Amino acid sequence: MRLGHTTKYAFEALAFLIRSHARDEWAQIADIAQTCGIPRKYLEQVLLDLKNAGLVESKKGQKGGYRLRRPPDQISLGQVLHATQGDLLPLPDWLDEPNSSLSLESGSGLREVVGGARRAVKTIFDTTTIEVLVCRADAWLGAEMG
Repeated sequence: MRLGHTTKYAFEALAFLIRSHARDEWAQIADIAQTCGIPRKYLEQVLLDLKNAGLVESKKGQKGGYRLRRPPDQISLGQVLHATQGDLLPLPDWLDEPNSSLSLESGSGLREVVGGARRAVKTIFDTTTIEVLVCRADAWLGAEMG
């Protein structure tokens, strides 16, 4: 499993939006981009992906911007990953190759092991909410500053 830049930017933008959510504010895309150091064009696409997945909403106009669609304790890391990169841990194509000594037909059991790992990782991401993005970061920053 690899987490790409799109996913990294999504988590950074969501951390910003969590803080805006706590203040009941709409966040301007320019502020998110500048604070998080995300190229604006890239951020626009990331926010569109999150919006299409129903995780954020937008409002046009001078007092508009972006905000979380639901409270942070109702959005899982798995939902974010699915919105930004699709399948969390795809099975490699070679597990389905009939001539491979590691394929399902060979009885190697590797497919079952990889599938079990995939289910375990999915469970962790699906049961962990984005609240951890801010809570753990704030705790870490507090420890560093104190």
